[in-house]
This record gives sequence, structure tokens and C-alpha cells, in this order.
Amino acid sequence: MADPVTSLSDIRKVNAVQRSSTLKALKPEVQNVSAEDTLSPTRTLEAIESLSTSLAQSEPVDQERINEIRSRIESGNYRVDSESVARKFLELEQLLKK
Repeated sequence: MADPVTSLSDIRKVNAVQRSSTLKALKPEVQNVSAEDTLSPTRTLEAIESLSTSLAQSEPVDQERINEIRSRIESGNYRVDSESVARKFLELEQLLKK
């Protein structure tokens, strides 16, 4: 009797499953994979880990400064230094490229 979805008979489905589960049915690049193969983190992950370590070793957050800036923003007296912001973005970009 043929499967209504695959149109395969029961014996053909069994054979197809057996073939696909053998190593010979896999692509050549998969056949050479051994149990000793490991994944290595990407450069981005390494950069994130490095930044995380740097942040952990840096000074704690200055809550007083944050409160001062927050009040200046709320009162409309905070001026954004666009050149400084751009410089910091470039520095961050350079850190991520390492």
C-alpha cells in the first residue's frame, strides 16, 4: 500500500530511511567528520568575550554622574558632542574587528 503523502510503499520507505541513515548517504564533507572535531568560537564571539572581560575589570558605574546627565536631559540643558560620539563608535568598531 502506498503512503498518501510520499507515494512510497512501506518497503520503499524503509529502504529510503536505511539509506539516508548510513554514512555513505551523507555528503563527502560530512563523511570526514570525526568525534574529535570541535567548534571554535567566531571572531565576533571572541571580541564580545574580550569586551566583557574589560568591562568586568573597569570602574563601577558612576550613578551620581548618570543622575546628573539624566536631569540635564530632562531639563533640556544637555548638549550632545557629535564628534565625541562618532569617535567612540569608531573605537568600538576597531575593538570588534580585532
